[in-house]
Amino acid sequence: MLPTSDILRVQRECLEKLGVAPKPQQIDVLESIYERRDCVLIAPTGWGKTLAFTLPLLLLKDAVIIVITPLKVLGEEQSGKLKNLNINSINITEDDKEINAAKVLQGGYRAIFVSPEMLLESNRLKGLWENKKWRESIRAVVVDEAHCINAWGKMFRRAFDELARLRYKLDARTPFLATSATLPPTVLAQTILSLDMENPTCINVGNDRPNIMYKVKQIRKPVSKFEDLRFLRDKVRTIVYFDNRDLAEEAGHTIRTWIGQGQVEVYHGFKTEDLKNGRMKDFREGKFQILLATEAAGMGCDISDIVRVVQYGYPSDINCLVQRLGRAARDGTSQGYGIFLVPKKKTVSDQDLQRFIDTPGCRRYYLNKFYGNHHIPVTKNCCDRCHPDDDDDDKDESGVVRSKSKALVQAKWDKAEGEQVRNALIEWRSEMFDLHYSGRLYSTLYTVMTDHMLDKAVKRYNSIIADGSIACLKWDPFNDDFPSQVLNTIMRLNVQFLEARRERDERQNEEKKRKQQSGKIPSFRIVPCDGATTGQQETQVVTIVSDSQQQQGNRAKEDSQKQQQGSSTGDDTQKPQQGSSTGDDTQKQQQGIITGDDTQQQQEGIITGDDIQQQQEGSITGDDTQQQQQGSSAGDDTQQQRQDIRTKEDSSPQQDKETKSLMQLLAKHQQTPSQPPPEQKTKEISGRKKRGSASKNLPPQKKESTIFRYFKPKTID
Repeated sequence: MLPTSDILRVQRECLEKLGVAPKPQQIDVLESIYERRDCVLIAPTGWGKTLAFTLPLLLLKDAVIIVITPLKVLGEEQSGKLKNLNINSINITEDDKEINAAKVLQGGYRAIFVSPEMLLESNRLKGLWENKKWRESIRAVVVDEAHCINAWGKMFRRAFDELARLRYKLDARTPFLATSATLPPTVLAQTILSLDMENPTCINVGNDRPNIMYKVKQIRKPVSKFEDLRFLRDKVRTIVYFDNRDLAEEAGHTIRTWIGQGQVEVYHGFKTEDLKNGRMKDFREGKFQILLATEAAGMGCDISDIVRVVQYGYPSDINCLVQRLGRAARDGTSQGYGIFLVPKKKTVSDQDLQRFIDTPGCRRYYLNKFYGNHHIPVTKNCCDRCHPDDDDDDKDESGVVRSKSKALVQAKWDKAEGEQVRNALIEWRSEMFDLHYSGRLYSTLYTVMTDHMLDKAVKRYNSIIADGSIACLKWDPFNDDFPSQVLNTIMRLNVQFLEARRERDERQNEEKKRKQQSGKIPSFRIVPCDGATTGQQETQVVTIVSDSQQQQGNRAKEDSQKQQQGSSTGDDTQKPQQGSSTGDDTQKQQQGIITGDDTQQQQEGIITGDDIQQQQEGSITGDDTQQQQQGSSAGDDTQQQRQDIRTKEDSSPQQDKETKSLMQLLAKHQQTPSQPPPEQKTKEISGRKKRGSASKNLPPQKKESTIFRYFKPKTID
């Protein structure tokens, strides 16, 4: 147990050197290190996590701490703060080739800031672990920005995932302290396991920043044009974060044309160290107002007067977003704004980040629930859901507010959801009665909330989705805390309902896709059939067939060719060419070539053998010609032929299903406005035989199964 006298001495020294008194949670961290117990500190950006691991150096004059830092700039900044307190410290980087174990031991440094790669892999520092006196002087190992263990340890910086190896090099009693602003329960558990902590003391201050208003906006213009960043022309101190350094450079060229050359600078990891240090110093001193940066200017960017932080595009995950937006208004007293500009194309892989974007309720409430914070409603400047009208960034160049969609996304009233809300409110009412009014005379459940007000809340549960929306109930209870409790209860249920709806929609979409794949309509082709020449005009016949029908048609065509070769001789073929055949011979030849009653009737319907004989002899009359034209192509027969479905007697059920689908396709094709009326189309394509026209060399027509036939003019592509 830390003596009270030591606590008072530390508080007095902080007031003298820093002008501030340490917070109770910072004293708890000091006590944990003093008692050599592992500890985890979760606190928002700008809260004072650096001071928490500085206090042991003020209390224990001979103590040495190792601070593992992920970024050079972060280590340089924190080392500078300790030097201002007359604490000898050093930031060891790979660029400092002259620094080795001997110089570290001779320098008498009490705080050593170093990256995990340098500490575990560098040959220059191996001599430190061989010095027993130095190892025993180490009072704590601090892992600053401990969320990097989970974010980077499995990917490109594996040394973060191997920090537990230090326990075998140090004294077994040396405690570990992990600090971060973004450690949700799952990440916290992984961090404790990775650092091999044993029963650590977890101090969760919460990472909520009540003085930051969260806004999520969709990028309306192309991302590469940066038109959605025109609000930066107000020259308010702003950091705009990009996940691509090339995009940051392009944005710099564009924004300089709006506000001038000296007000915008770009900062990323490919800049030289001198240039980065100079630009960060100039930005801290206010020499320019807008910094376009990547994560290189993230952790360690401790500038208290930044008003606005903008995330342009998707970050890697929700922790990265909260870390970046939390760098606004770090002084804790001024009003800051965290703006997330979301592209139209969804490429986010973190589902928690997507839920933060899509949440219909308070964004602060969602973050507090995600990180396990105690939610305290903010009455002013909470988020764009709670205060959709407090948005100055939607003004165009003339100052007129652009039209925007409704901010509060409300779902339809659902009976099952309403019953859950009712049961939750009834349970809450009973708890509040037992807590505040149990045993009082004349007090009932109605003292907490009447049935009328409960029914009203149930009917309007889908409208209570943000701080301040509880006012729609017009409820004035005896206890002023009851409205906020009812609000939190209903908002918590609305978040659950949203997740359930999203899961239900995903299941329905998957089932719909599965049904579409299982009941897929067979593919169809449009293939031309053999043309039929009638007089001087040609009728082009087009057939819509499926794949299976195409194969059947090919087999039927081969059988027909074999039949022709076997049933017609050379003499019979020469007779029609010489014009010396009679009607009976022509009819026999046609019957020998093409079999089937339907095909024979169709051939005979076009022209008969007697008509051929009369035409050859030149004795055909006008009545016969008119009768021949009516027999060859009549409007009624043509339309009936277009709509007729000819199927085989042995067609399978699968062919019947395909036939039904083809009928629907053909019906749609015939109903399109661009198609002429059936009578007109028949008249255009049927053609008229002229008197004395030859009807020789008619191509054989085969019997086709499960085929739609319609006539199409030759002139149409």
